[in-house]
Amino acid sequence: MRYQGKLFGMPWGSHCQNCLVMYNEDLLKEAGVTIEQATASYDALYEAAKKATKGAAGSRTQFGFLPAGGQTALNCNLRAFGGETYDAAGKKLLMNDPAAIEAIKWTQKMWKDTAPVFGSGFNGDELFATGKIAMVQAGYPNHFVPGEKAIAGKFKWGITLMPKGPKGIVGTQFTVNGITISSASKQPDATWEYMKFMMDPVTQEEIVLNNGGRPAARKAVLDNPKIMSTVTSHKAMRPLYDTALGWPSPANSRWPEFTTALDQVMGPIWTGAIELEPGMKAATVKLQEILDKPKS
Repeated sequence: MRYQGKLFGMPWGSHCQNCLVMYNEDLLKEAGVTIEQATASYDALYEAAKKATKGAAGSRTQFGFLPAGGQTALNCNLRAFGGETYDAAGKKLLMNDPAAIEAIKWTQKMWKDTAPVFGSGFNGDELFATGKIAMVQAGYPNHFVPGEKAIAGKFKWGITLMPKGPKGIVGTQFTVNGITISSASKQPDATWEYMKFMMDPVTQEEIVLNNGGRPAARKAVLDNPKIMSTVTSHKAMRPLYDTALGWPSPANSRWPEFTTALDQVMGPIWTGAIELEPGMKAATVKLQEILDKPKS
């Protein structure tokens, strides 16, 4: 991990965010669709989710699809449609651009027509593990959570890629949780040896297989045969690592504030409490205000 040509850290804990679908094969079969049919396109995913949904909003007994929340998940969908959360400089909100609006319309349909009520305090992992959700917009951790320990053989399940969107790509947001040495360290040489140990492929295998972290962004780890054959989310996500789109950060470094506000301002749109157009106008004002703030 370099900045202005200088090494600042090592690429620990890499993944491509919510670019996966975790699915209950039994519920899909009951609805008359396969996961291959469901993930053929974003439209196909919506139609399959509707078929697997039972009951009206607020009183559903079974859910077809659970979108993921926050900027990282929404941006995966925006990118699949050809949109972005904000510009490359991290200063101008782009969520009102036509491609982004189409992705937001799709996400709104999913929340309104196939999912638990947004913000209602539901536990998505528990709902999936108990066979109440057919499909979940997933990420790397979903091999482990809820995982087979919680599902306990109650149904067949798996993880695959989200559909390609109108842009012709699976939406991604490449993420690396880097590790570094503080300049105040009293043991820099020993710390460097420890960092090399943590990045070693043998060490990485044990860490990843035991859900201690995501894989280091190096081919010797990403292509590790045991990780590839054991971790379903890794096997599904691996083809995206080489082409995943980068992490867009606000110029003022206020990403935590931004993603928290995003769920707050989009919530009324997801629930249908406000129509899309006025909802997006209000959301744009709030989110642009955050991007306009001084550097944190």
